[in-house]
Amino acid sequence: MWILDRIVKNKSSTEAKSGEITNADGKNISAAGTEEYSSLPMISPYGIVSFPPKGEKTVVLSYDFGKVCLGVLSYPQDLEEGEILLCSRGGAQIKLCNDGKVLINGKEV
Repeated sequence: MWILDRIVKNKSSTEAKSGEITNADGKNISAAGTEEYSSLPMISPYGIVSFPPKGEKTVVLSYDFGKVCLGVLSYPQDLEEGEILLCSRGGAQIKLCNDGKVLINGKEV
């Protein structure tokens, strides 16, 4: 991943800090750790857009154009290597399984 490559190659110019999401109102993401961060852009895979809820643990990275939020700490829930789970705060889930099945809220479609 380009972010990891950048961190490894330029240790002196990049600095990653842990923090906690304090605001994510659909427009701005704020986090607090050893510093307060506001108006952070969210870095995520292409095609996936999300705003993490308050209280989630995150990583804030200093980069050429400022600071960015790298997403939130996640814990795989009964996932096999290669599977993908999309879930919302309200409990909706879509799971892409290795056997080709797609499960929406646990039901195969």
